[in-house]
Amino acid sequence: PEHRTKGSSQFAEWTTAEQLALVEAVQRFGQSIMPDFSGVGRAVRNAMAHPGAKAREHEFFAPRRCENKWREILLLDDTRRGIGRTQRRGENPSASDRAAELVERLREERKAQLRRLIAICDSDIAQIDHDLSLVESADAATLKRFYLEASKHPDLELLRPPPSAANSSKSDAAAGSEHPAECTGLSA
Repeated sequence: PEHRTKGSSQFAEWTTAEQLALVEAVQRFGQSIMPDFSGVGRAVRNAMAHPGAKAREHEFFAPRRCENKWREILLLDDTRRGIGRTQRRGENPSASDRAAELVERLREERKAQLRRLIAICDSDIAQIDHDLSLVESADAATLKRFYLEASKHPDLELLRPPPSAANSSKSDAAAGSEHPAECTGLSA
């Protein structure tokens, strides 16, 4: 039997951008009641293959997964609108028609997400500008404090040299390397 874990990428949540790409692909390939999910899967995979998109395993957008997510989206939309299965049976809109109903809502959700991300980036940029203005007018003690605070930031962990490289750079500094102690933050 298949091992299912909550954190597994197979059962990971779809982002709003991925759901929007799915619904747009269904709108394109869904001329009948059930769309061609092979084409839908390829279209979603291609739509999400851009820099900045969440990295997904190739199988994440498999036809069966796309079909299951489409059914889930339809069920959630029907529930949100208070439409039961028996009420829907009399109507048989194509998948493309149903997708058209959902595209605008998902586009608005995605626009709101992007506006929030832009606001966060603007706030970060303003903070960096503020920090830079403080650095330009700072004395040596303040600069050292800034350096020590920044060096402890978790995002910089990727920039730190491996322990063996760090030891050799300390011995280079002790032997009189080309970087003065003021630049490396090693001065007292």
